[in-house]
Amino acid sequence: MSRSEEPNFSNGTLHALSDPKKGWIIDGQHRWLAARQLAQDIPLPIIAFIDLPLAAQVQHFVTINREARGVPSSLYLDLLKSLPKEKTLGDRAKERTTDIARLLNRDEESPFYGKIVVLTSPKRGELSLTNFVRKVEPVIRKGGALAAFKVDTQVKVISNYFNGIIDAYPDEAEQSTPIFFRPIGFGAFMNFFPRFFAAIFGAKKSFTRELVRRNLVEMGDISFDVWRNMGTGTQAENTAAQELETLFDRDSPGGKEPPIEL
Repeated sequence: MSRSEEPNFSNGTLHALSDPKKGWIIDGQHRWLAARQLAQDIPLPIIAFIDLPLAAQVQHFVTINREARGVPSSLYLDLLKSLPKEKTLGDRAKERTTDIARLLNRDEESPFYGKIVVLTSPKRGELSLTNFVRKVEPVIRKGGALAAFKVDTQVKVISNYFNGIIDAYPDEAEQSTPIFFRPIGFGAFMNFFPRFFAAIFGAKKSFTRELVRRNLVEMGDISFDVWRNMGTGTQAENTAAQELETLFDRDSPGGKEPPIEL
């Protein structure tokens, strides 16, 4: 391509060949396609860039679509890795949690295998990437229960936790959409996780699937049917998590009346 054929800006005008492969529309594809099908030309205001770096292209896409309605916010999380290097601690924590979600979603041994969706609305038994990050990121960020661990350990701990939950409540696990993979159940168990993990790991220096199962079984039955009728949202998650906390307090050594030898 000669220099004159490349897009250029001079005398207040952007010059480019009418070749659809000579540019990439970051936003407004539908408006552009509709304008092309009209019988007459119409003014179509645009903001154009020449030789915009890929990172900047992604940044513009994220900025536009993060605020737009109808675009899954999970897409923003999925694109975080392509953003420029100057990221906040919060962005880095979300990025790492997104990596964890991807690994869990692809591992056939993971309780989340095929259950985390990015570009579509989650069906029953599925979780959006947005919801996964919302509940897991607090335990990954600085000061969180798993902040000191490497990503492969974080993945294994979360996998052991939910596999242990499945093992502890087999009747619920056999339901077509187990409560632990619906927003209220996932939210409740993630709210409960920091305290549960601290107690088990602190006492055993381990956090195996079997340890999770055994300690949950010792807590007693959980009113999952009640959870199903509680709706969704933060308040419902907190209420369900409070039941787990109460059962755990009752079962833990600190929550029992100490035995007295008579």
